[in-house]
Amino acid sequence: CDSLAIFTTTIGAQALSAIVEKGYDTILVFLDDDNSTVKQHQRDIQRKLSLFCKDVRIVRAAKNGQPCDPKDLSNQELKELLV
Repeated sequence: CDSLAIFTTTIGAQALSAIVEKGYDTILVFLDDDNSTVKQHQRDIQRKLSLFCKDVRIVRAAKNGQPCDPKDLSNQELKELLV
């Protein structure tokens, strides 16, 4: 299981190249899910990665029924969400 932090809401050429080079079967897009702009960027990243991988999923985190940032989750919560 690998991860790549892009530190933004868009995926640059270098990150895209690194992902494509690995040839993943499944890719999870996991960004903060706190506004419509970020949600649009998630879909843009998903669409871009779908050109190279047939299974690209957007992960949405929530606590107590409310969207939350990945940084707000414990290691155990992240493991349960992603595995």
